[in-house]
Amino acid sequence: MTVSGQVLCPPLGSSYCPLTYDNALAESQIGLYKAELIRPEGPWRGVEHVELETLNWVDFFNTERPHEALDDLTPIAAEELHYAARNELTPTG
Repeated sequence: MTVSGQVLCPPLGSSYCPLTYDNALAESQIGLYKAELIRPEGPWRGVEHVELETLNWVDFFNTERPHEALDDLTPIAAEELHYAARNELTPTG
């Protein structure tokens, strides 16, 4: 990336030159976390309460929550379908 002939970042990829859109996935995840857990469940009793509920939410998010990117399947259901399709025997020749 250059501006007025000056190199701002080496041409080695975004991992060596963080750009604002590199944070889009993290910002999206933080937004879900706040919308689904932090705001609706407050007020919080303390940091330990937030940490415990965060662990529970992450477990729920990774196992039970339907994801639009997975055609509204839970991650576990999508994984089961993936391995079932992968393990199907296909006739050859």
